[in-house]
Amino acid sequence: MNVDDRVYQVALSKIPGVGAKLGKQLIAYCGSVQQIFSESKRILLRIPNIGEQLADEIAKTDPKAIADHDLNYCTKNNVNISFFLDEDYPTRFKHMADAPLLIYSKGDFDPHHARTVAIVGTRKPSNYGQQLCATLVEDLKAFNVQIISGLAYGIDGIAHKTAVKEGIENLAVMGTGMDVIYPAAHKNLSDEVMKNGALITEYPTNMRTDWENFPRRNRVIAAMADVVIVVQSAKKGGSLITAEFGNQYFKDVFAFPGRINDDASAGCNALIKQNKAHLMESVDDIAYIMRWSQKPSSSDKQATLFIELTPQEQVIFDLLKAKEEATMDWLHNTSKITLSELSSILLTLEFKGVVQPLPGKQFTLT
Repeated sequence: MNVDDRVYQVALSKIPGVGAKLGKQLIAYCGSVQQIFSESKRILLRIPNIGEQLADEIAKTDPKAIADHDLNYCTKNNVNISFFLDEDYPTRFKHMADAPLLIYSKGDFDPHHARTVAIVGTRKPSNYGQQLCATLVEDLKAFNVQIISGLAYGIDGIAHKTAVKEGIENLAVMGTGMDVIYPAAHKNLSDEVMKNGALITEYPTNMRTDWENFPRRNRVIAAMADVVIVVQSAKKGGSLITAEFGNQYFKDVFAFPGRINDDASAGCNALIKQNKAHLMESVDDIAYIMRWSQKPSSSDKQATLFIELTPQEQVIFDLLKAKEEATMDWLHNTSKITLSELSSILLTLEFKGVVQPLPGKQFTLT
């Protein structure tokens, strides 16, 4: 990546009023990130949704001045930056209209893990909720998943700590810049997470604990996951926001039920009652819904050998034969076939009776 490109990318993400959608729109109209800062105010005003104030803000911005602190911090602290056009940008984000322009990560970040599970819940879990969470993570180990949570107190912290103990790959999504660990009491935990995982955030340095950032953080948690699990939640809480984003992004959402009059689980019960989450009693329920434990039989595989496939169809067939089941994002990332072409190929293979779609945007051989 050209160092100059990073300057413009970081600068664009830091201009007040330029969010993810508008930033991508500016790039589309101007042709490149660098060109945005070369355009006159008069040209910028021709772009839809760019008003007088924002055009003036962009035109007067010195990219180097606004980006230097972040870039220096990232260099000194081994923080990686992934722009939405980069290969190491999470492919799961590419279906989001409001996906972050860039992601900062520190540690061993796998943005294309085959199975990702978000675990969220209340900051004040009961003993029941604590035990549920720990057992859940322990049982998920057998399925080679990546655990994702928000580094908060309560369920988040238990999920991260148990994943660390079990040696499960672990992502902590932050609602602050990389230079601010929140809560501060989880500094040691964040260090442990990075030994077999990473911290990730869309926020630049010096971004403090602004509460409006945490709901936005929750959308990143939901977008990164194939499965969103609410372990325990009251009627209101950040975990319900994550579940809502999960439904918006067509993820499979699960919730553990609680007793009828248990306020600590009222949010989970409401999700299940409103058909916004699958009722979950154990990891077996996820394996069943996601078909993680289902393997195509040898006779099914043999039958596909008699069907004529194009070269690209054969590539996808071979990947699924080796993997047995895979997400669309994983197939796209591994095959390097564009998402639009891949969608068409998968649909054709489905019509040919070769591929079967599964919940969670996964596919397997029929």
